[in-house]
Amino acid sequence: MNRGNDEGDPTLGRDHYWLETFQETQYRIDEFWDRAGSNFYGSVSDLGVMACPEVAGDIQLRSGKTCRGGSVSPPRNVSYAMNLRLDHSEVKIGNMWGTQHARLSDNLFNKQLIPLIWDIDGIIPEKRLITPHYSAPPGVAGTPYSSGNEWFPSESRHGKLQVAFTSGEVLTSSDPLNEATWGWFDNP
Repeated sequence: MNRGNDEGDPTLGRDHYWLETFQETQYRIDEFWDRAGSNFYGSVSDLGVMACPEVAGDIQLRSGKTCRGGSVSPPRNVSYAMNLRLDHSEVKIGNMWGTQHARLSDNLFNKQLIPLIWDIDGIIPEKRLITPHYSAPPGVAGTPYSSGNEWFPSESRHGKLQVAFTSGEVLTSSDPLNEATWGWFDNP
């Protein structure tokens, strides 16, 4: 993958990158902007990037911004989210839980059934006033994502959630959190 700005990030080293950089390559935003002008407005099929064709509304992209920085809007028309635990992993320091920015390496892509991307209902994070670009299912009580605020899957495909995994598989399930082999709570 093109590491973009990650190449010059002294906290990463040469073999690591941030999940947000991968996401920026998918939308072709921030340092990957390759469109004429500083804005793009059109249907998801016009985007030329990964997007669910069932999203009826238009998307606006702004150059020079990240997903978290408001490059992609409106949230209701965002159709997939990245695994928030691969972006900010849950860590316990002493008796306190928190998160830390997760440094990723290509080793992640050798692990089986670690969820990377899944369909979301963008209306839910829009109502919660949070970014639709990252999602995580609720975990153990007291952990950072335990409230379920960051969980907003879309099971619009015949009552099943579509999930793409770090190792390349794409699977569906009508009960995704109870799939015993899916590593929903794995931290990098």
